[in-house]
Amino acid sequence: MKRKLQVFVCLAVMISFHAVQAEQPKYSSDWYKLIDGTYEGHLLSNNKKNKVVSTFKYSGNDKVMGVYEFDDEGKNEKGKFTNCQADQKGSLLCGWRDKYGVGILKITFTNSLNEFNGFWGEEKIEPEWYWGGKLK
Repeated sequence: MKRKLQVFVCLAVMISFHAVQAEQPKYSSDWYKLIDGTYEGHLLSNNKKNKVVSTFKYSGNDKVMGVYEFDDEGKNEKGKFTNCQADQKGSLLCGWRDKYGVGILKITFTNSLNEFNGFWGEEKIEPEWYWGGKLK
């Protein structure tokens, strides 16, 4: 009886582990080369939800560049993404620069690369404000 219980527990752990593994998105090693496009979404700034359009482009040599435009109380403001670095888990870490300053953007794409969610922050501050988008 004890042996059957051990086998049962072992199988249950293996099945659980496999299920968790299956739920995690799989990304190719060069997934970031496929994110070229414009993503419409929102960002949170000054406790307000603002429309934002983020455009990413693979520029060769393992580099991703981009620009963004956001609505700031009726004014269309523009900025650039700089020094974007991709990991193997679908995440992109970029600097951002606009008339308000500079900072960091940390986002993660869905496995389909049709959507991303993440956070932004000012320079030297851990990103804490929402930024997301869906492929246009």
